[in-house]
Amino acid sequence: NINSKGTVVPAFVGNISGDGYVDLENNSEIYAYGGGVNISAYGYVYSLGNDIEAYNGDLKINSYDSTIDIKDTYLFASGDVLIESSGTLTLGSIGTVTSLSGTTDTIEADGGVNLTSDNGDVDVYNYSVYAYGGLLSIDAANGNVDIENSTLGAGSDSNISISGSQGSASQNVFMT
Repeated sequence: NINSKGTVVPAFVGNISGDGYVDLENNSEIYAYGGGVNISAYGYVYSLGNDIEAYNGDLKINSYDSTIDIKDTYLFASGDVLIESSGTLTLGSIGTVTSLSGTTDTIEADGGVNLTSDNGDVDVYNYSVYAYGGLLSIDAANGNVDIENSTLGAGSDSNISISGSQGSASQNVFMT
């Protein structure tokens, strides 16, 4: 188990993994300047109030046998952002709408963004997600997609794909 309440600065490639869970809270800063960032766990992955950036590669977050819950967190990759959860994948929280132009509750990728739940729902609440150079894909293979009060953006040569095997619902979604 990894609990971080400080700054982690990998020099080349950052790998954070746990046989149990990964819990990052209270303004953790994770920066990889020479490669990507990989965060994975067999249990849940939880991020609250963090800044996670991969300046020369992909940002990958994976929960092999549980859920992923990301709130008040800024994610950036010079490559792709790939988030895959066995269970429910949740970005943000239902409640007061925060600024959609702020630096938290935002995912930015110079490549594509892929948000996937293999066996649960994908819920996006009050989040901004931008794939500047690739596909923005949101997929709940065995669940629903629920997007509320969020902004989704893809580059001029890119597409946005949203699919849920049990349906999709959107409310106050801005696509750019």
